[in-house]
Amino acid sequence: MISQINSDADPQRAALIKRALTLTSSFAFRSGGTAAEFFGELPAVIAGAERASVERLFDITESYLDRS
Repeated sequence: MISQINSDADPQRAALIKRALTLTSSFAFRSGGTAAEFFGELPAVIAGAERASVERLFDITESYLDRS
C-alpha cells in the first residue's frame, strides 16, 4: 500500500503521506484493529481528495485520538 500512495516526489504529498503514517501509528497504539482499516483506505483518500480536505480529515482524526 505504501507504493500506491508514495508514487511521486511531490514534497507536499510526501508530507501528507508522512502525516498519514503517523496517524496510522497512533491508531495502532491506541485502538489496534482500527489502524488496519485506516491504513487500508489511505491510498484512495490521498489520491481521490483535495489536499485541504485530507488535511482537515487528519486534523479531526488527531483530535479524536487525543480524546480517546
